[in-house]
Amino acid sequence: MGLAAAILGGAPAHAADGPIAITVQRGGEPGAEIREGDTVDYAITVENTGDEAYADLKVSHLLPAGFTLSRAEPAAVNGGGGVGWIVSLEPGERVEIEDTVRVGSGDQIEQGQLVVVDQPDLSAAPDEGTGFTTTVCAATAEGGAILGCVSDQAALLDPETPISPWWWTAAALGAAAVAGAAFVLFRRFLKARRRHA
Repeated sequence: MGLAAAILGGAPAHAADGPIAITVQRGGEPGAEIREGDTVDYAITVENTGDEAYADLKVSHLLPAGFTLSRAEPAAVNGGGGVGWIVSLEPGERVEIEDTVRVGSGDQIEQGQLVVVDQPDLSAAPDEGTGFTTTVCAATAEGGAILGCVSDQAALLDPETPISPWWWTAAALGAAAVAGAAFVLFRRFLKARRRHA
């Protein structure tokens, strides 16, 4: 199981309304901060809970604007605002997918447009930062009928501004003062030597 067993924390999101049951779980510690440029791991399971076999089932992980795929197992096709896989599932069969995405900026999220899918109640949105949602859907190859979707929501916090410690500033000012004083003393020394020569 790899990623799913090793690093995933928190409760997964489930969708099991139709013949396809989907679970998506975001990696990392519950409540871990996510900032621009970070990478986020997802573990996705897609299970055929019905009686019909599905050949060439399209599984799509829809990403916010500015997010990009870093890694996927199995290999994925990246494009159209998300990441995709083609899988075949017999009744009772399931597939496990792992992908890692690089986080974009809050501005990209707010300005981007996603394919509209029914979203869960997101009233528990974070008070700070920009909320973002990733959605996993499964659809049939012929006609593209959506068989199930599930979403995960998180908060993208504003980037941290690096603050230089006070002693760096003090050291830089002190070095400049010493260099200036040394230059003045050196010029006086040269003038004094010329007078006595």
